[in-house]
Amino acid sequence: MEKDTSFLFAGITFDRKKFAHDFARFQEKKESDNLVEKPKLIENGNSEIEEGTTALVTKKRKRKAPLSDPVKGFNLFKSSKSKAVNEGPDQHEDDILQGKKEYHRQLERDAIFRKTHNIHVSGSNIPSPLHNFAELRSRYICRSYLLRNLAELGFKEPTPIQRQAIPVLLSGRECFACAPTGSGKTFAFVCPILMKLKVLKRHFNFLVSFFFFVCVCGGGNSASESIKQKLIFVGSEEGKLLALRQSFAECLNPPVLLFVQNKERAKELYNELKYDEIRADVIHADLSQIQRENAVDNFRSGKTWVLIATDVIARGMDFKGVNCVINYDFPDSAAAYIHRIGRSGRAGRSGEAITLYTEADVPFLRNVANVMTASGCEVPSWIMSLRKKKWRKHRPQRESIFTKLEDEEE
Repeated sequence: MEKDTSFLFAGITFDRKKFAHDFARFQEKKESDNLVEKPKLIENGNSEIEEGTTALVTKKRKRKAPLSDPVKGFNLFKSSKSKAVNEGPDQHEDDILQGKKEYHRQLERDAIFRKTHNIHVSGSNIPSPLHNFAELRSRYICRSYLLRNLAELGFKEPTPIQRQAIPVLLSGRECFACAPTGSGKTFAFVCPILMKLKVLKRHFNFLVSFFFFVCVCGGGNSASESIKQKLIFVGSEEGKLLALRQSFAECLNPPVLLFVQNKERAKELYNELKYDEIRADVIHADLSQIQRENAVDNFRSGKTWVLIATDVIARGMDFKGVNCVINYDFPDSAAAYIHRIGRSGRAGRSGEAITLYTEADVPFLRNVANVMTASGCEVPSWIMSLRKKKWRKHRPQRESIFTKLEDEEE
C-alpha cells in the first residue's frame, strides 16, 4: 500500500486500489483547483514551488445545496409551486369556516321566523320551516301538478303547523305535533304522503314509497286564537230560544252551526226554527245516509244558513268557512267545547263562538273559562274566581224546546 501524505490531510493512509474510482474523482477536482488558485499560493516572498509536492488549497468551493421538499406552512422563498401547495389547505379551511357562519345565520333566521308564527320546536337538526308552498318544489322537488292543485283549492299560505311539520316529515323524521283544532293538521301529514306517491303508468296503481311514524293531536286545553269566544247568560231553557232569535234578528252571519245536547233536542230546535226566515236544517243519527249527505251539501253550498247538529254527528266533518258556532246547550266537557268551536276559524280564518248558559251550567263555567283564557280571550273576573269542578259528562235533564204561548203562560 502506497503512502500519500498529500491527499486531503498529511499522515492519512489511503488504499488506492480499493477506492480507485473515488480517488480519481477527487484527483481531477484537486488539479482543476490548483490551476485556478495557483496565484494565491505565493506567500512571504516565496515564488517557487518545490518539485514533487502539491499545494494544499485551503479555500473550499461553495456547493449548491439540493432543494429540500417544501415544508407545509413554512417557506423561505416564494415560488409558484409552494404557493399552490399552501393555498389548497387555506382555501379549504376558509370554505369550512364560511359554511359554519352560514349555518348559524340560517339557524337565527329560522328562530325569528318561528317566533313570528308562534311555532315551538324541540329536537336536533330540525329542518327549516316553509315560507310558502313554492318551496316544496325548490327544496323537495314537488311535482308541479300538486302545487297547481293546491292553488286551485285555495291553499295560499301554509299554516304554522304545516310550515314546520311538512319539512320534518319529508326529511324522514319522526314527528309529534300539537296544534289547535282547525289549524290544518290533517293536510300537514297528508301532503308528504301525496308528494311521495308514485303512479305506475301501466296499471294505474299507487305505490307508497316511504313510511313514517306521526302522531298529531289537538291543542290540549286551548282553541284557535283566531276565534272570538263569548259567554251569554240566558237564565233558563226558555231564555235560550229568545236569546237565539234575538241574536239572529240583530245580526245573522251565515253559515252558522248550532250544537245541542242530543238528537231529540236537535229535532225540537229544528221544529222551532224551520219556519223562521233563516234557512235552517238539521242533521242527526235518525236521518238516512242520503238525507245526512244532502244536509251537509246544502250547508256547504250556501242553501242552508243555519245547521243544527250534535257532537257525535259533527265530529270529523270539515265545514269550510263557518263564521259562527253557537253552543245552544252547554258542552259536556272541555274537549267537546274545543271540538265544537273548532268548526269555525279554520285554516287561518277568523270566527266567532257563542256559548249560552243557564243557572244549571254555572258550576262548570270555570272549565270553559280556562280554555278561553288559554286562547287569549277575556273572561269576567267573577267567573275565574269560581271553583273548578271536575267534568263528569255534564248533561243535565233539560226542558223541551218549544215556544210558550201567552195563554199557556197564564
